[in-house]
Amino acid sequence: MQSLPSRLRAVSGMGALLVCGCGSGATEPKPEYSPGPPVTLVVIARPPVSDTIAATPILGIVVEARDSAGQPAPGAIVQFLGLPGPGNSPLATMLVRAASSATYQAHESITTDLLGQVVVHVEFATVAGPGHIQIAIADAGLAVDLGFTIEPGDLVSLGVAPRDTAAHPGASIQLRVTPSDRFGNPRTDRVTWQKLWTPAGAAVDPLTGVVTVTAVSRDTVIVNMGALRDTGFVSVVPHGTYVAVSRNELILSDLDGTGRRVL
Repeated sequence: MQSLPSRLRAVSGMGALLVCGCGSGATEPKPEYSPGPPVTLVVIARPPVSDTIAATPILGIVVEARDSAGQPAPGAIVQFLGLPGPGNSPLATMLVRAASSATYQAHESITTDLLGQVVVHVEFATVAGPGHIQIAIADAGLAVDLGFTIEPGDLVSLGVAPRDTAAHPGASIQLRVTPSDRFGNPRTDRVTWQKLWTPAGAAVDPLTGVVTVTAVSRDTVIVNMGALRDTGFVSVVPHGTYVAVSRNELILSDLDGTGRRVL
């Protein structure tokens, strides 16, 4: 049987072996990854493709820049540009703002965070039709184009044309209406037509707005859409001509306004 000092020496020796064993398994720390320049631009999230004029969706555009290893590329400058619409209009079809800004504008530049990401909020512009936002990292030659559809807003006005016209008995006149939103974008709402009163000289088709005139009269035509209404006027005049002076010129014209000429 071992004495107490012998047993202590044995335990002490085992402890030394255990310490040495743990130390022999240590490894060198791995070097930290250093991200490279961005080579890809990925859209992580985006607002709905379609919305109405002046809409500001809660969900913004989230894009991520990645390097050649597929890792986030922080510090890259991402540009957002609302492109103009078709034709010669210089106005941007979509507006953008950074999370730190309260103002929507046609252009915004934001630097990617440590995750290689940027977020921008959007506003649909006031002209209905196609909308586009170009997202680019100019230094890397990267660009992505996001398409949108801008729908007209709520109906606020009806426009009758011609507003006031004249015709001879037996003629038919096509009145037109252009339902529109608060920015004048046309809508496709179905409207109904009616006469304010019903003299014998004219009748209006409630679906097409065609006014058929049969006798001399002054007619008021109403167009309705929900709570909105607008008014047009038709004068049914006899056949005949009149002479008038306009800007020092002598004018001959038919009573319905046609055949106008300078004498």
